[in-house]
Amino acid sequence: MKAKALVFAFLITVGFANGQTSENPFDLAFRISAPAPASAVAPAGINGNPFDLSAPTQPGRKVTAKSGIAKKIIKPHRPPNPARYPGFLLGAMLVSLLLLTFFITFFRNLYGRAYQAMLNDNLLNQAYRDRQSGTGQAYMILYSLFFINGGLFLFLLLRHEKIVLPGETHFANLVYCLGAVMAVFLFKHLLLWVIGAIFPIQKEISAYSFTIMIFGIMMSMFLGPANFMIAYAPEGLTGWLINGTLCVLALFYLLRSLRGLFIANNYLVYYKFHFLLYLCVVEIVPALALVKIISNHLTGQPNF
Repeated sequence: MKAKALVFAFLITVGFANGQTSENPFDLAFRISAPAPASAVAPAGINGNPFDLSAPTQPGRKVTAKSGIAKKIIKPHRPPNPARYPGFLLGAMLVSLLLLTFFITFFRNLYGRAYQAMLNDNLLNQAYRDRQSGTGQAYMILYSLFFINGGLFLFLLLRHEKIVLPGETHFANLVYCLGAVMAVFLFKHLLLWVIGAIFPIQKEISAYSFTIMIFGIMMSMFLGPANFMIAYAPEGLTGWLINGTLCVLALFYLLRSLRGLFIANNYLVYYKFHFLLYLCVVEIVPALALVKIISNHLTGQPNF
């Protein structure tokens, strides 16, 4: 009996040993090594973790890989369409010349008075008194034409110098130029008004502000035909016409400065230091600051 029991135990042991040499049907190793289907793979983050969440992207925004912070994408500047420039320029010139013709036709007497006041100090004082009696609004209407023609001249000047303006259309760039000219002169009038309100020279300041208006009216008559010639002159003559126009405008400015000296004659004799301070603060510093701001804006440098 003992021998039979030992043989039976030996057979059972040998059978289990042979069974372990075959593949285990319950082994799942082939499932681990097999690649997962593409549809079952979830979008993973940087470390491949499917539970990492990233901020959804939006049009015009960019998400950084590390922080997930949305940053606005800066669109490149799109220059105006060159093919539309001839039609736009023709329209702008027609509007400018039609307004000038209309104003000269219906305000001929005021233009005659402005021309005489520009050349004669007594007639300038007379025109100033007439403005106080009720013709001030008509002078303001004529003065508005100077902003249009001055802005158009600045637009042509910057285009000739190949200075890129921030607008994406020709009309937007012209509006920028009109706004720049208007801002400069309106700021000048506002500054003069503040000085007249602070110091006891309101009468003289008001007369000088009216002088600026008179010279602006006459410069608008000159800039209208000048802009037309600059716009449609041959390429070789454009630079000469622009330089000639700048020289004439400089003569207007010098003559206006002389009129200002005649108005401030008494203060120039007895208050030389104050007059010099006025020239630096009101006449020179704003002009230099404006040139610096425009230069920084065109070159992309900060103003402060």
